[in-house]
Parts: sequence; C-alpha cells; structure tokens
Amino acid sequence: MFLECMTFLATFFLGVSYSDNHRFVKSHYTIYSEKLAKDFRMAVLSDLHGNVYGKDNKKLIDAVKRSRPDLILIPGDLITGEGTFEVVQMLALVKKLSMICPVYMSPGNHECKVKWMSSRFSYTYKELLERIQDAGATVLDNETLFLPQYNMEIKGLTLPESYFRKEMDISLRQQDLHSYVGKIREERFTLLSAHNPEYFDSYADYGADLTISGHLHGGIVRLPKVGGVISPKYVLFPPYTYGKFSKNGYQMLVSRGLGSHTIPLRVFNPGELMIVDVRQVEKKR
Repeated sequence: MFLECMTFLATFFLGVSYSDNHRFVKSHYTIYSEKLAKDFRMAVLSDLHGNVYGKDNKKLIDAVKRSRPDLILIPGDLITGEGTFEVVQMLALVKKLSMICPVYMSPGNHECKVKWMSSRFSYTYKELLERIQDAGATVLDNETLFLPQYNMEIKGLTLPESYFRKEMDISLRQQDLHSYVGKIREERFTLLSAHNPEYFDSYADYGADLTISGHLHGGIVRLPKVGGVISPKYVLFPPYTYGKFSKNGYQMLVSRGLGSHTIPLRVFNPGELMIVDVRQVEKKR
C-alpha cells in the first residue's frame, strides 16, 4: 500500500511538473508614480532559458501581441548557454518581439557565464550581446537609457559572478550600484532591470522606483500559503521568489520566469508572462 501511494504521488508530481514546464500564465500588475510623464504598458519575459512555446514561439509571441505593450523588458537569462541552436532560437524570438514594440534586455547570470566560463563557448560575451542587439533589442549591460516621453530612466544592472555563487553571501553596497549603473536622478522615474531579486533592500535604498527581477523561477516548487520552496543557491523558502514587494515606497516585481534549466522542474508553478501597467498619478501638494 505504501509503495502504491508513493508511486501515485511520484506520477502525480511528474505530471504536474511536465504540464507546468510546457505552459505559461499571464499575470497583471499596476504601478503608480508621480514622476511619469505618460502611462505605459510593459511585457516582462524573464528567464526563458531557450524555452519555446509552440512552433517558433508562436504562443508566446501571440500572447505578447494581444497584451498590446508599449515596451518589452527581458531582465536576464534569455539563454542557458548550453548550445548554439538555443541562441539561434532566442535571437529569432527577439527579432519577432522587436516588431511589436521596443525591446530592452539586461544580462542575467547565464549570459554572463559566457564571460565567466569563456573556454566553454564558441562565441564571446561581447559577440553574444551584439547578436542580441542586432536582433532588435536594446541591451543595457550596466548602462542607463533615458526615455523622455515617459520621463523614465531604464537601468540595466549586471552583477559580478560573486553575487550568484552558492557558497557566498555578500552585501550590495550603494557605492557598488553607483559604480555599476550611476546615481539616481530623483526627478525621473527609475526602472531598474536587476536579474537577482535577493538584493531588493539595496535596490530600494538606492532609490529605484520599480525593480524588475526574476532568477529564482518562482522557487521551483510553490506550496499554498508557503510560496516558493528553494532558490538556485539551495536556500529553502527564499523571500523574493514571486510577486510584488514594497519598501519605503519603492517596489519590486519578481517574475516566475518562462523557462528552466539543468533540472527542468516546476511544480504548481507554470511559466509567467508578466504585464505591468505603469500609470501617472497627480503630484501631492
């Protein structure tokens, strides 16, 4: 009887995992700011890891089109970096997305592996980012871009390898953020594309009005009233796996992502296409 129950549970969870690895849901958030000059809608595609939904990613592209975004943000891990075919697929996706509206991309740790483990790859980090840019995305690799129509700065944060190592737990200082992406201009709305959400306190103290992150894949397994179970650093019940977080008026949205890698496991945790409406509010007198 015990063996039969275990077999049933294993089969059930494998079935759920298979389903969640091959589907995505759409989530919606609304953010308000006094600093905006104009409302906009943003589609967030995080942690694709080369994953494809339908032939040539048609299901994903159609879902983005139906959402009618003004811009698309890819906050890292477009690839896993395990093969050239995966890169070709993702470049084709970026090209099609760029026909919908402007696409902005900041590197995640898997893009950065191309420079951290350069001997494993047939292309360089610079070549990879150039190919993504040539496909139609604006790549922000520790760079800032001002969009005057929205009175918004998009800052793409690329953290060093030490911030992703499983055996290390280091702090992210304000002077570090200033050196990576420059200081905040408080009169402008700041959108920070920061792949790793673990440093939300630092992003809020830095003054980023809205941080968009991913990286934790929703905690791999999600449990009711508990949330995500484990992080890539093998930390149990990490605090920032998915959803909306606030600190002192500064906010972060964490996507569950659209793909997986190494062990393709997702339980009660389908992929996520995040849609964010950022809207003006009247300035307080």
